[in-house]
Amino acid sequence: MSDPNNYTVGWISAIEIEYAAAQEFLDEEHEGPKLANQNDENHYTLGRIGKHNVVIAVLPRGDNGVAAAAMAAKDMMHSFPNVRICLMVGIGGGAPSKRHDIRLGDVVVSVPTYSGTGGNQGGVIQYDYGRTIQEKCFQGARYLNRPPRALLTAVNGLSTKYKRRGNDIDTTINNILQRNRRLQREYGRPAPDSDKLYSSDPVQKSGTETKLIERPKRSEMEDNPAIHYGLIASADGFMEDAQIRDILAEELDVLCFEMEAAGLMNSFPCLVIRGICDYSDRHWFKEWRGYAAMSAAAYAKALLEAVPAGDVDRMQTIKDLLPPELMEKAKHFIAPLWDEKGKEAISGSADLEETRTKDRSKDQRYQMPPTQAAVAQSPTMGDSDSEESQASDTDEDQCYHMPPNQAAAETPPAEKGFTNSQSDIEHVYIAVMGVTGAGKSSLISLCTGKNVKIGHNLESCTADVEDVEFMLNDHVCVHLIDTPGFDDTSRSDVEVLQNIAVWLSDSFEHGTKLSGIIYMHRIIDTRMAGSALRNLSMFKKLCGENAYSSVVLATSMWNEVSEVTGAQRERELIETPKFWGHMHKKGSRVFRLDRTRESCLEIVKYIISLGSTTLLELQDEIVNKGRQIEDTEAGVQLNEDIIRERKKHQAELLALKTQMQEEMAEHDAELQRALREEYDELKENIRRNDEEQAKLKQDLKDVHERKERELLELKKQIEADRKKYEEDMHNQGEALKRQAKEYADMIRLTEERSRKQWEMLEQKNNERDDRLRRAEEVNRKQQEVLALQAKEDANRANSFAKHGDTPLHLAARQGKADVVQKLLIQGAIIEAKDKYGGTPLYDAVYGGKEDTAKLLLDKGAKIEAPRNNGHTILHTMAAEGRADMVKFLLGRGAKIEVRTNDDETPLGLAIKHNKTDVAKLLLSRGANINARRTRNGWTELHYMAKGGKIDGTKFLLDQGANIEAKTNQGNTPLFLAIQNNETDVAKLLLKRGANIEARRTKNGWTDLHTVASKGNMDAAKFLLDHGAKIEAKTNGGSTPLGLAIANRKTNMANLLLNRGANIDARQNKEGSTELHIMAYKGKADMVKFLLDHGAKIAAKKKNGDTPLARAIANENANVVKLLRARGARG
Repeated sequence: MSDPNNYTVGWISAIEIEYAAAQEFLDEEHEGPKLANQNDENHYTLGRIGKHNVVIAVLPRGDNGVAAAAMAAKDMMHSFPNVRICLMVGIGGGAPSKRHDIRLGDVVVSVPTYSGTGGNQGGVIQYDYGRTIQEKCFQGARYLNRPPRALLTAVNGLSTKYKRRGNDIDTTINNILQRNRRLQREYGRPAPDSDKLYSSDPVQKSGTETKLIERPKRSEMEDNPAIHYGLIASADGFMEDAQIRDILAEELDVLCFEMEAAGLMNSFPCLVIRGICDYSDRHWFKEWRGYAAMSAAAYAKALLEAVPAGDVDRMQTIKDLLPPELMEKAKHFIAPLWDEKGKEAISGSADLEETRTKDRSKDQRYQMPPTQAAVAQSPTMGDSDSEESQASDTDEDQCYHMPPNQAAAETPPAEKGFTNSQSDIEHVYIAVMGVTGAGKSSLISLCTGKNVKIGHNLESCTADVEDVEFMLNDHVCVHLIDTPGFDDTSRSDVEVLQNIAVWLSDSFEHGTKLSGIIYMHRIIDTRMAGSALRNLSMFKKLCGENAYSSVVLATSMWNEVSEVTGAQRERELIETPKFWGHMHKKGSRVFRLDRTRESCLEIVKYIISLGSTTLLELQDEIVNKGRQIEDTEAGVQLNEDIIRERKKHQAELLALKTQMQEEMAEHDAELQRALREEYDELKENIRRNDEEQAKLKQDLKDVHERKERELLELKKQIEADRKKYEEDMHNQGEALKRQAKEYADMIRLTEERSRKQWEMLEQKNNERDDRLRRAEEVNRKQQEVLALQAKEDANRANSFAKHGDTPLHLAARQGKADVVQKLLIQGAIIEAKDKYGGTPLYDAVYGGKEDTAKLLLDKGAKIEAPRNNGHTILHTMAAEGRADMVKFLLGRGAKIEVRTNDDETPLGLAIKHNKTDVAKLLLSRGANINARRTRNGWTELHYMAKGGKIDGTKFLLDQGANIEAKTNQGNTPLFLAIQNNETDVAKLLLKRGANIEARRTKNGWTDLHTVASKGNMDAAKFLLDHGAKIEAKTNGGSTPLGLAIANRKTNMANLLLNRGANIDARQNKEGSTELHIMAYKGKADMVKFLLDHGAKIAAKKKNGDTPLARAIANENANVVKLLRARGARG
């Protein structure tokens, strides 16, 4: 018997035909489970797919719908406690539309989407109206939880693969049916002519058939079956109404209808996969059910094979994700629907509703106001005429479904009631930390809707630590504590530590305790080094291990990396102990931010759901143990860093002194001046190190006093400024009063004139409405649109005024060409700009309102008008991949090589954002693929290579980009890829013919010379492995080994020698070896290195000089002594 603890993936099938299809896709089938839960009524099949152990469950025969699925999932979580992800796989009804060509046998996958009407959607929507018939209405809908992130990542990867190569679902199904011929009749693909889609016209008279919609046959270049990604609608009954199907498809972008998913998504994070067997209308196609079940199962198998086993193992089990009390509530939710023998209960009865009411009242933590309760409850709980259902119909927030583990955070305790008094408000404090530029301010701004600069500054002793608060709901006030990073350029690390320490100690002493800490990290950072690693180390010292379970590690800037690259970096952070590994093992959670308020609030709500406060190590050391800052773990770490940095500066200073003495002998005045500046800079760095050490030793009380003195000085300055201002005001009082009166009169006149203009415009619009209503020949619907148009224009213009929009912007954005025409006649400014610098033409084009854009252009609008960031509308359309509008703009004369403030072209932006269709269009219209940036001479290929963008690099090469293009400094794309360790791109460039021996124009250096002189070991190894010439010489005759030794890069020199570099190679026209040069310059350490590695001590230049002769000539006594000790004669 198989051990239930070994299974991590759950797969739920509703009916037998789905269950059989699922079993056929197992790579191997295991023995039945040793079930410990005798009340589990599921039937299970166990097996393996790829590297995952999978448990497949089927519902009891005849038990379908939301409650049955929820019961099956609950039983599975109890019997298989290590299940971490769940799939709901089976058949469903399609919702074809103009946007989505859905056909029988296709697959629909529930992924989060966004629509203008629905907003953010979690992948599954629950609509509650039971079995519908045509021309009947349905109740409101709500969106359910998102699928697990690991599954969404795999969906994205698989979608990309299918886009490039097509899917092999049909082939996979045929192979299975060849192995098991028993299934061919029921599960084989039916004849194409059996796939019929009928019109959704109202029900016709008995005996008449609805109209058949003709659809073209799919081409060989299209997938068949196709995979669709988006919203799935779920309810307890079948969708058999084509008209309502079309309404939901149009308004909410629904792709599929089914009956079980809502029961899972309420509480169990899962992904729903449905094969299309009918079109959700009165026409059923039973012959397609088997093939649809097969296609869904085939996709599910391919998806699991794309999910790394390690990603699943690192996830929490579904059972652990849900609080125990929530699991208990799940029992209360499901139990009334079933009797002890598993038979279906009589849902909708008064007794059942009473039972549910009693069950809900047991747990006051989750009690909600009536309007919220109506949203949070499952629609199956109570009939449609109940008071709660009516509340749901009017609730403005009904489209947001609260995840179960957030309910406590979103909902106040029942005993406090639902008033908004200050005594009922809970204050939650969350610190936000991380390196400068990681997105701390962006997170705070998104959560609060405020600019962090206008937050409530604390008193003087905590300047630079900012408390920005916002109301999460009527009962929870969240305080986000913005802190400076330890790489802040405007203050020293000691000052940063002092500011944070003062705030933490003061707040703790006054009873303010942190609920959690958010640590921000940029996912675009290719490696964790330097200031980032130092910042992280200080953060760990500040927190201490006991606080790790309250830490959220948040990654930002995911829009600037590919999903695969970002996931690799995230995995490295989590798996490396010195990065996040140890913190993660101790309970820190990892979240991704996607620049939306929802993703930021998800972190805040998670911290609140922990339900505890934390004591940081720094607070414990200062407040409880009475230590000074320098004696804390963080202080000791910082002191060690300062000492280490000071030693480094001293060593550099000493080396610089020696170099200065050498250069003084050669009388190079310019180089001496440069060395003197570097020398002075190093001395200043050492002075700053000493100053920071002194500051670190300051008593905490002294820090307070210093901050108070700074505040006192600031107050004095403010008071002096105030007095001076009052004197100036007194001297200019009368004149100022006159000016103020004139200004007030001017404002009143302007307001009066504006009011009259608006009234006149509104009066004219109303008159036009009256004329339109009287016109019998105008279509009724057109009359309604125009009537609304006239009434709303002025009001909307006022409401948008704060954003800098004029009425012309509003009309252009909405595509109301007739209103635009009238506004222009009345003198509207055609080039008026909103606060972002956008013109009415920009709004019209961005909104796809081509007719309105044509009108504005005909009236003289500037097609090249830039926004504040220098982007023209062509730049924006190219970056967003809007090929239709790019064609329109080019057709109207837009300049194809126009540049932004950052010197970017439309082609560059299209390639940067992977909009290849638009890039090809621009190239076909004459865009220069080798266009260079003015400031540095870089082409787009240089940027793609440096950033490791392999898809962008391939595209550019395929389109004829110059692979040997050089920047102003002489760098090729190959060099930039190698220098930044982007080996995949470098290999691609070499494969496409890049010259590994390309030379700089000025000095004749190859890439190997450059990386050898800088000591870049990884780059040098790559170049040597791919055939770079180890004895290549610069214009002056230097070899890579010679440059490595000249710059004291001994590790590099060892590498080159091990790879066969000639240690006695001549380095200049005089025939000097590197030993001659080092002996003459008096670099005894490098002379010793060369001799230790076999350099010829008696080698002679063209004039006969030996290294010893060169050392004697330059009076380098130490080198002379060393050479003679090694046997040199002369």
